[in-house]
Amino acid sequence: MPNIYSSLVLYALVGTLLGIMEWLFFATKPSFLTVFSTEQRIISLLGTAGVLAVLMVAAGVFLISIARLVFFRFPRFQLHLQSIVPSITLTAISLLLADNFSSVLLGFGSEDSFGFSRLIYLLVIFGCLGFYTIAFGRWATKCSFLGPRHFFITAVVLCIFLATASIDTSSGSILQQFNSAVESKLPRHNVMVIGSDGVNASNLSLYGYNRETSKFLEELAGESIWALNAFTNSAHTGGAIVSVLTGKAPFESGVIYAPDVLKGQHSYQSLPALLRARYSYRTFQASFPKYADALDMNLKNAFDVVNGRSGIEDPATHFFSRHLGEATRLLLTATHDRLKTRLLHIFNVQDSHDAYAEVTGQASLVPKVTDQQRLKDLFDFIDTSADPFFAHVHLMGTHGPNFNPRVRKYSVGQEQTEGFMPDFYDDAIVDFDRYLSEVFKELKRRDILKETVVVVYSDHGINFSTDNQLPLLFRVPGHDSGIITNNVQSVDIPKTILNILGVPAPSWMGGRSLFNEVLDPCQLIVSASARNKEANEPLVAFEGLPSLGTLRLIIGESYYRWDLLKDEIYIFKVQYETPPPNCAEWSKDEVRVFFRQNLAEAGHKLSMQ
Repeated sequence: MPNIYSSLVLYALVGTLLGIMEWLFFATKPSFLTVFSTEQRIISLLGTAGVLAVLMVAAGVFLISIARLVFFRFPRFQLHLQSIVPSITLTAISLLLADNFSSVLLGFGSEDSFGFSRLIYLLVIFGCLGFYTIAFGRWATKCSFLGPRHFFITAVVLCIFLATASIDTSSGSILQQFNSAVESKLPRHNVMVIGSDGVNASNLSLYGYNRETSKFLEELAGESIWALNAFTNSAHTGGAIVSVLTGKAPFESGVIYAPDVLKGQHSYQSLPALLRARYSYRTFQASFPKYADALDMNLKNAFDVVNGRSGIEDPATHFFSRHLGEATRLLLTATHDRLKTRLLHIFNVQDSHDAYAEVTGQASLVPKVTDQQRLKDLFDFIDTSADPFFAHVHLMGTHGPNFNPRVRKYSVGQEQTEGFMPDFYDDAIVDFDRYLSEVFKELKRRDILKETVVVVYSDHGINFSTDNQLPLLFRVPGHDSGIITNNVQSVDIPKTILNILGVPAPSWMGGRSLFNEVLDPCQLIVSASARNKEANEPLVAFEGLPSLGTLRLIIGESYYRWDLLKDEIYIFKVQYETPPPNCAEWSKDEVRVFFRQNLAEAGHKLSMQ
């Protein structure tokens, strides 16, 4: 039998190996770690390896104690029992390594397995478990020369790892920033922010389109304030939704496109977090995994429920964020999620969800949450509480490139032979309009429409455009209807909602209230898009924004696009039904200076490649 100390040292080494392998996987590809500094990434390596090693040692102490107290008459069984946890961990490492290898070279991994191939993975896992269980016992026996001194050295090294990781506690001072006393004067209006992905206003009959695609929205406009010229702040859903929920432009929040995540104070500064903490709102989000999910973007304590999961930090998450830093916490969470989704899929408990395959129309066997299910979840949530609620619902039927409308109006008899076919796109918009009608019927049926503010939006234009106008309506109980003709943008939504509720906006929230403010007809509209991952390194880069590919600016009719890959600025004209007043035209140098200054103020220094 191996001695206790040799087994515990090996436990620590196995946990450390798992941490190192996962860190290498995420650090050598575009991932959430990319947005952190080199120092923070190194600290996350030490923190993750240290935590996993300590957990392994704790599990080892427990199992060895059980084995020696209960099964002291069966030394061989003792050996196998205390080999279980490291064997499982080594099997997990082997699974992840095999998946990384096969996915890159063959385009196939465990999450793509079904039927017979899933059975093969299952047999391999049990084979690995058996092999490592026997092998670990032999390794531990051969390492019996390891004694208390070696275990003490191991413990000291782990303490150094964790102490170093605790240096990165930048988020600790802001964890409680909204946890002040609940305000005595509470706004009583519910708030529902509901949108659909990639909807051009120019394809809505409300905005003059020659097809009837938005019959309900036309009715709703009669009792709403709606914007004629609303633009996005991001070409991608993640960056746009963060702007809608925080009032921050992508280059300020740091989120442009997945896997970008919020970090530091930006993780805690959002409209739903404010309403939830200060005004006792119940908060809910139904959206799309990875690209529109608040938790996946590291938006903290904003939503009670996020796509069926709790959106509030549990004690363990709070501890790791506060004491070991955001990068370590995110890496531990990602490691857990990678293993969980693969094992649940292989054991046929829950099929994995390839968000990228679904959102790009490549999915065939991938299960997906429908827009009908998102709305069902919404009203199930509403029915659970009498408190005012804030709900964000992002529907996906209009995303493309392929569309699956419930009712075929304009695409009857056609087949989708290519992406973004206009007739199918219009039918998807009709579908969205019908969903809105159903939502309002449900609000009326529950007798809460009269106390619910509804905001209708879209995240970006079709096919990730930023120079197309988007639908934007504010339906406020008891408020007159009207049209906003000046240019507005997504970051204006949070401050407008707070203005409607009579709640003062915090200093960190950007944008303008579109109610009760004089709007500048030449308001600057800023947006950003990600660079192609296959492209060469850009000629111009900004620290802390690794995915940034282009910066865009709209001033009146002028549209400026700064391509950072080539360091070229292109100038176009925005198409308007009702053109804005003449606004000053900028030179290319003025555009460069404007963005450099704004990004520098947001903490992103210019770096030339």
